[in-house]
Amino acid sequence: MKAYVRVEYSSEGKSPKEVEKAFIENGFQKAKGSAVFETDVADETEFDIKLGRLHEALKHSGVMYAPSFGKPPEGMQALPASYQGRLEKWREIGADVGELGSLLETDVERFKARAIEMAKDQAEKIAADREKELSEVEAKERIDKARDRIVESAKVEGGQTFHQLASAVGIDEEVLSQMIDELVEKGKIKAEQRGRRVVYVAS
Repeated sequence: MKAYVRVEYSSEGKSPKEVEKAFIENGFQKAKGSAVFETDVADETEFDIKLGRLHEALKHSGVMYAPSFGKPPEGMQALPASYQGRLEKWREIGADVGELGSLLETDVERFKARAIEMAKDQAEKIAADREKELSEVEAKERIDKARDRIVESAKVEGGQTFHQLASAVGIDEEVLSQMIDELVEKGKIKAEQRGRRVVYVAS
């Protein structure tokens, strides 16, 4: 059988997210689009036991709540289905739909402010991801061009020493050393010992 607890949040108490966590940890799930939590129980006795645990968890949270056994409390479907559907789309961008749903029911102005904050946060994350992606693409392009310059330089008659390649390519010597090893391993260039020198020659 279903049992319900309707919540009234307070700006002086814990955040809706913290309150929701307390409910979930005590066996309740939030009903979409409302400030109502529900749970399955065998009878009123089991519900009373769950309420007792929940009451302890909600102490000093600033939350008011009203339990209801068997019958959904009034206002459980306070949000029209159209709004619920729109709000659910926010979940796709990582927004806390539970918090937004509660605010939309209890404080529309705070809902608008919080929604703007969440949208801004997500926009900044998307922009940061894009900047990182572009940076990685640019870094890869630079590495690819450096590899091409190494191979082209190694085509010079007689080949090139490490220092000649470093001068021609213009990259950090440690990175250059790694690239040369990779190109030799792939067979793009060859390392030939000539006296005391190692010369790199295009394959």
